[in-house]
Amino acid sequence: MSQRLVTCLHLQAIETDLRQAGIEIEVEGDWWGTGNEKSVYFKCILDQPLIRERYHIDATVNWTEYDGRLAGHEAGFHCSECKSFLVGGHLNYAEHYPIAWPAPQ
Repeated sequence: MSQRLVTCLHLQAIETDLRQAGIEIEVEGDWWGTGNEKSVYFKCILDQPLIRERYHIDATVNWTEYDGRLAGHEAGFHCSECKSFLVGGHLNYAEHYPIAWPAPQ
């Protein structure tokens, strides 16, 4: 069974593993209304240092955080080349995201 991936090639290994781990998706596609469909928001807190340690992160991929409080919040990876996002909840709101990913080994 193949799964439909929405992120760019630079983020797909991470997206694949999050989907295989069964992490629920908050929203995917164009949630900002910009026309960019290459984005996915997982219901978890992404562990940036651990992800960087486990995956080859291309130089075009940067960590981004947005804390709009009532207007939303997220933290995760953005590919500046492909305009793709792979994000989770912002650490300031960790009580809403009880899962931290990936789990330490």
